[in-house]
Amino acid sequence: MRVAGLFSTKIAYKEITVVSTGPSTGIREGMGLRVLPGGGTGYLVGGPTVRIQGAGTWLLVSCADPEAAVVRIRAHLSG
Repeated sequence: MRVAGLFSTKIAYKEITVVSTGPSTGIREGMGLRVLPGGGTGYLVGGPTVRIQGAGTWLLVSCADPEAAVVRIRAHLSG
């Protein structure tokens, strides 16, 4: 994941436990790398998101087409 060309991270498919569409974000959540309520990390630019959960952590990532992203990520998950 990358936001604003400044902040990025990688998560291995084997670390993902759940992936789903997330809420739309906006001014309240801000733009860039964000620490979110509930302990998650956001890579946000506003608009629709994908929520990616791993062991003990979760990410909220802005994405133009979250439904398609969820399908692509799930195709790589084992089990």
